[in-house]
Amino acid sequence: MEIDARKPSPLISPDAAATAGFPAVEHSEIQEVNALAVGALATLFDRKTQLFSNCPPHPDKVFVRERMRRRDTVIALLGLRCLDGCGFEHPFHFPSIENAVFGDLRRAGIGDLGLLLWYAALHTPERLATLLQDNDLQAALDNSTGAREAHTQELSCFLAGLAHAKSGGYQAPIDITDLAVETYQKLTGNQGEDGIFSHRGVRTRLNGWTDGRFGTFTDQAYAIYALTKFAGAFAVAESLGAALDCASALCALQGSLGQWWWLYDARKGCVASRYPVLAVNQAGVAPAALMALQEATGMDFRAAIGKGVRWIFGENELRSDLRKLEHRGIWASMTHDFSGAEYVETALSVLGISAERIPVQGVRITHERFADGCGWPLYSFGKFGLKTSAAVAGV
Repeated sequence: MEIDARKPSPLISPDAAATAGFPAVEHSEIQEVNALAVGALATLFDRKTQLFSNCPPHPDKVFVRERMRRRDTVIALLGLRCLDGCGFEHPFHFPSIENAVFGDLRRAGIGDLGLLLWYAALHTPERLATLLQDNDLQAALDNSTGAREAHTQELSCFLAGLAHAKSGGYQAPIDITDLAVETYQKLTGNQGEDGIFSHRGVRTRLNGWTDGRFGTFTDQAYAIYALTKFAGAFAVAESLGAALDCASALCALQGSLGQWWWLYDARKGCVASRYPVLAVNQAGVAPAALMALQEATGMDFRAAIGKGVRWIFGENELRSDLRKLEHRGIWASMTHDFSGAEYVETALSVLGISAERIPVQGVRITHERFADGCGWPLYSFGKFGLKTSAAVAGV
C-alpha cells in the first residue's frame, strides 16, 4: 500500500506568520537555539577520544571522569550534519569522529547499531555496506539485552536505522526486510490501546512491572519517528496508524503551556508524572518525531510543535527564557520543588488519578549538559542555520 506523502506547509516561515492561535516560531529564534547547541557541543568534545561527553569539563571537578558515549556522539553528529550547507565553519573534524564511533562494535547494542545505520545511510554510504556485512544484525535482535527485553528506545533506533538503510537508495548486501518487520512487531507490542508505548515489554522481577506499564516522552517520540520512517521505507501503511495513534495521544495530553510531560501510563493512556519537563524534548525530540510524521501524512502538527518550542523561549511556568540563563542551557529542565513528587503522581495514576488533576506546588530549573540534548535540536532545525555571532561566541 502506498504511503500518502503530501508535503505540508513549513513549520517556520520567514515572515513568522501566526498559526493556530499563537505566534509562529521566529526564524531567528531557531537560529539562536542552533547556535547555543553548537557552542555547547564545543565544550563537550574530547579531542583525545573524538567523542562527546555527557558533562562539561569543570576546573573544580578535575578528578571526575567524564562520561563518553558512542550513542550521544552519533546523535550529535546527526544534528551537526544538518548544518551542512549553512556556511558555518564548525570546529569538528567529522572523519575523525566517525572513525571513533564506527570503531569496535563488539559490545554495541541494537540501539547503537541502529543509529550507526541511520547515520551511515544519510552521510557515509561507504560505511553502510560494511556495517551490514560485518555485523550479524539478526543475532543482535535475538540476543542483545535491549531486544530481549523489548526496550522501546532501543528497538526504535534499530528500526529507524534499518528504514534509513532501506530508503537511502543504495544496494544493500543483505535483505533487511524480514529483520525490519520483526523489529516493528516487537516495538508495537509495547503500544497500549490508547497509543502510548511502555518503556519495555519484558517484565523482570525487580522493575518490569513499572517498565512494562509506563513510558517516558522520549520512548513515545522515538517510536513515532521509527514507525514513520519504517512506513515510508517498507510501504507498511499500518505503521503510520500506530505512529498517528501515539502522536494524537501526546498532543491531547500536551500541557497548557506546551509542555511535553515526562512519564505516561500506557495502560490507562494518561500522564503518569509531569516533571521533569526537558528542553531537549521541547525543542528537539518532539519536533523531530512530529515533523517526520507530518511530512509523511500531511497531518498538521505545527501548533503543538510551535507551542512546545516556545516553552523554552519564556512561555513556561516560570516565565524564564531558557536560552538566556547563566549556564546557556537549552538542555535545562523544570522539575518539582518537592522531592519525590513524581513518585506520588505515578502512584496516583495507578489508582486512576491522572497527574494533570494534581495541583503543582512549585517548580525549579535544573541544568544538565548532554551531547544528545544538543544534537536533537540541530537534527530538527539545523537546516535553518544559526546566528553567526552567537555561534562564534559559543564556540
